[in-house]
Order: sequence, then C-alpha cells, then structure tokens
Amino acid sequence: MRSGIKEKKRILLLVIMLSGIVFRLAQYVFNRSLTEGEAPLAMNIVNRAFPDLLRPLDYVQAAPVGFLYLEKLIMELFGNNEYALRLFPLLSGIIAIFLFYKILKYLDDFNTKIFALFFFVVNDYLIYFSSEVKPYSSDVFFCLLLILLSICVMKSNFKASILLLWGLIGAISIWFSFPAVFVFSGIGIALLFYVIKNKNTNALLLLLTAGALWLVSLIINYYICLQHLIQHQGLVSFWQQNFIPIPPKSFEEFQYLIYAFLRMFKNPGGFSIYELLFSVLLFFVGIVSLWCRNKFYTLFLVLPLLVTILGSGLHLYPFEGRVILFIAPILSIFVGAGIAFLYDILHTQSRTIAILIVFILFIQPASIAGYHLIKPRAPEELRPVLEYLRKNMREGDLIYVYYGAENAFRYYQEKFPEIAGRYIPGKESRDDWTGYYKEIEKLKGNERIWFIFSHIATHLGVNEEKLFLSYLDLSGTKIESFKASGASAYLYQLNK
Repeated sequence: MRSGIKEKKRILLLVIMLSGIVFRLAQYVFNRSLTEGEAPLAMNIVNRAFPDLLRPLDYVQAAPVGFLYLEKLIMELFGNNEYALRLFPLLSGIIAIFLFYKILKYLDDFNTKIFALFFFVVNDYLIYFSSEVKPYSSDVFFCLLLILLSICVMKSNFKASILLLWGLIGAISIWFSFPAVFVFSGIGIALLFYVIKNKNTNALLLLLTAGALWLVSLIINYYICLQHLIQHQGLVSFWQQNFIPIPPKSFEEFQYLIYAFLRMFKNPGGFSIYELLFSVLLFFVGIVSLWCRNKFYTLFLVLPLLVTILGSGLHLYPFEGRVILFIAPILSIFVGAGIAFLYDILHTQSRTIAILIVFILFIQPASIAGYHLIKPRAPEELRPVLEYLRKNMREGDLIYVYYGAENAFRYYQEKFPEIAGRYIPGKESRDDWTGYYKEIEKLKGNERIWFIFSHIATHLGVNEEKLFLSYLDLSGTKIESFKASGASAYLYQLNK
C-alpha cells in the first residue's frame, strides 16, 4: 500500500517537471523576434571575434565572458538565428528543473516538494527567460548547481573529492554567471560555520583549499572582465536606482528598502500583486519551518539571498527583476514550505479550506503559464513587421526607425538587406516631446516614408507611439499600416 502511494507521489512530481519542460519548449519553439533588450547583446556576439568579446561590450551591455563564448560557439555551429542564440538559455532552464528537483529530494516533507516544484515550473519569469538571449536563465542553473553541490558536500561528510569539485565548479561558475559570486560566498559561509562549529580540522583545510581555488579564479576574472563593468559609467548610471540603500539613511531610503524586498516576490518570484503580502508571510513561515527541520539546508538558501542584498548595498550588483532571477528558486522553496506548513494545520480542521488556500496561491501563476502555452509571449514582434515592409516597399521609399526599435532593427538588417541602407535613425526626446515634432518637420516633402515602432516608451504615462502618430496625422496622410505584437509600421505621405 505504502509503495503504491510512494509511486503515485513520484509520478505526480514527474508530471509537474514535464509540464515545466513543455512550458519552456513552447516558448522556445514559437521563435519570437529579438527584443530591444536582446538585440544589442546579440549584435556583440554576432559581430565580434572570440578575443574581442573580452573587451567592454558595445551598446551599454554586460554579460559573463563564459556565457558570451558559449553563445558565440553555438552561433558558429548552428548559424546566426534566434534558435541558436536562445539554445543555451533554454537548456539552462530545462536542466534547472532537474537540479531543483534534486535539491527538493533532500526535504522530508512531500507537500513542500510539490508546492515548491509547482511554483518553480509555472513561474512566468523563469519560463520567459529560458528563451531570452541573456544570461539570466543560466544564472538560475549555476545557482541551483552550487546549492546542490553544497548539500552533497554536507551529506558526504566533507569528502575531499566532492568538496574540491564544489570549489572547482564554483571557480568556473563565476565566468558564466555574475551572481554566482554571491551564491558561492553565501553557501561558503554556511559550510565554514559548520566545520568550525564541529571542530573538523581536515574539512576546514579542504574547505579553505576549495575557497582559495575559487578566490584565484575570481581575481583573474576581475582583472580580465569585472573591473571594466564596475568602471562603466553607462551601466552604473543605468542601474543606479536599483541598488539597495544599506543602511537606509532616511525614511525615503527605508521605504525603498521595504519596496525592493516586496518587489522581488512579484518579479522574479512570480506572485501577483493581489497575493503579495500572503506570499511574504508564507516566506517567513517557510524559513522558520525549514529551520526547525534542517538548519544548514535553510542556511544554504538564506545566505545567498542575504549576501546578494549586501552586494547591492555596496553598489556591486543591482537588486531588480531579471538580474535577480536566480533568487526565484529560493523564494519558491520557502513559500512552498510555508504553504505546506499552513496546509497541514488547516487540513486537520477542514480539508476544503486547506485546498482553497492552496488554490488561491496557485491559480494565478498556473493560469498565466497555461495561457502562454497556447499563446506564447511575443513582446516586440519586429521581424514580421520588417517582412511586411520588405514586401510592400517601393523604390525611393524612406524608413524612419523610432529610437526604441533601432537596435533590434540593426540586428535584422542582415536578414533584410533590401531595407538596410534606407533608414533614418530616430532620436530620443523624452524630456522634450516637441523634439519628435521637429524631426517630422525635417522629413516633410517625402511622398512615401515608413515609420517603424517597437519597444515604446511610456514616460510619464504617455505612449510615445501614439504621440508620434498624432504629430504625423497633423503633418501628413496615412497611406497604410501594419501591426504585430509590440511592433508596427505606418506609411505616410508628408506634405511640404
């Protein structure tokens, strides 16, 4: 009887894992256009030789050199296309499911395993970034790999081969993932605390050796890559508002500290704004619940999060959305443990209420994942817009490209050579919208000019595409238009 129940539980876990793989594959196979966020990094990968990827990247971009080299290698093997560029993030996202499952196997509570795994596989951000030409999905992969190895180190009673493997993987991981530094540091502190607490001299020496290996790798990585990023004013300015003020020096900074903490439950945690406070409560309940059962397992999860927050306070790493995607598995485990604890309490009183509480938390992320299985995410579909443009352009037509679409447009020039040399790059005028009108004034007198839009800014609540079109309607006549998800083309005749 027990073996039958155990088998059913195992099958349920495997079904959830398979669902997560299907969600990620569906998004990948859809093959959406590169977004304005992906295209600049893709152009660095496509246009640079391997040695040149060690230099600071163009277009205010940053990525670990290991990620760049692997992306370049895959592109050389399979060609310059979206499928090739997104292959490594996809594989990272799929393998991460299995790593997460392996980590959960060390928990003795089945409900925690089920709830945490469910939150992980349906997380909208984890699914989406598994098909994004960015290192965020591989960040999750390396975070989980390091945590899993640290648990293995503990379970093996600090066996030399496993401990040195942990140090070697840690040394390699920082070349592929920026936040791996914080994850390795956090779990390293937990392991160090354990061996000192237990006065294990042999384990301490092995741990220090593994740590020294990692430190040498970090120093080399710093002088080759990281120092350029720290000194890059464009990157520092871009992320300036996303550093956590530690310690907060004013009431406003304290408010932002609370806001940043709560925001991570929405992005990358995947919980809706309506259940945010409930998920935060369950997060703390989950920490206490796991701490009572396994203190060091809990430390392996808590300390990387705390070290990341500290790193942000030191202005070493921004604490926002996609760049902290690697925290999503940690949130899934703690919230999963919290809801399991609450479920066990309520289940003894009322099974209906217990199931209802679980349903409230699960319905929103599950619905989003299911919806996007049928209709995958397509935030900026510039490629079909350019295909339409190629088919409908005439000799002598001009193209004006809105500044937010320029990088993606430049990436696709190679695939659409007919339109490559006939475009006028737009200029950003967010602080003075009359600048857009002045640009249109310069274009007057053209019988046929196409205006291409994507990645539209909504500064101060104003949609700049609509603002642009209002100016165009005053200045000329619209001949035709074509719209795709998050991108569009308009053909205008502008009067003199």
